[in-house]
Amino acid sequence: MRMVFPKRQRGYFMKKLMMIAITTLASSLTFAENLQCEKSYEIFKQQGDKEIEILKNGTLDDIIHYYDQIEYDRKLKPNHQGQTFSSGEWISDAKYREDVKIQQDLAKDDSYKNIDFSLLKPKLNYISSVGEVCVVPMRSQDEMFKKNMQTQADVIFVRDLKTNDWRRFIYLGIEDKKDFNEFFPDFPKNIKLSKTLINNQDFAESASEFALLMLEEMGAEITPELKEAVEAQSEPFKVKLKANGY
Repeated sequence: MRMVFPKRQRGYFMKKLMMIAITTLASSLTFAENLQCEKSYEIFKQQGDKEIEILKNGTLDDIIHYYDQIEYDRKLKPNHQGQTFSSGEWISDAKYREDVKIQQDLAKDDSYKNIDFSLLKPKLNYISSVGEVCVVPMRSQDEMFKKNMQTQADVIFVRDLKTNDWRRFIYLGIEDKKDFNEFFPDFPKNIKLSKTLINNQDFAESASEFALLMLEEMGAEITPELKEAVEAQSEPFKVKLKANGY
């Protein structure tokens, strides 16, 4: 049955539709203006530059304090007393300090060098319950024990809407879904993040290679048995990657 409205009512409905359209357009424009991600790339790069500078010239406490300022997972640290989120899981603060010390020692003696760093166009940018969320593909060229390393990763930058401060979360692909949902409770379910790749190897493969590289630098003989043992230690990472669909 076709409904026919009087001319006066048709005019009323047209005005209502126009008002809705204008309001929707205004809201969309305001929403777009509120997104600061693409305007903040220089901030993201400065964070990386300062990290390298502190790793090379600062103390262990200096670099840990800096990570406390820029790593997004630190916002959830009060829920995990005595632990810090690192390499895709919550570990003890003591273990975390040991890991960062190794990282800093490598930077200080030039065993590790960052050659280049670039950020591509965001693949996702929205306002969420945790602030502005922006997923930025990152490309990094590094050198470890004089071996070239090409890294590809999705970095999730989060802006606090009150303080306007940006923090980062480097996605590896081995994160537990429960942890990820705690960090990003309203992350779109239809968005598939890319797992981190180093020289086209996923986290499990590159972790094994890095461990063998370290052992070789320490003078260890890389026997088939040692290689097998190292690769076995990366098995849990393979399980986590598979759980996330990689």
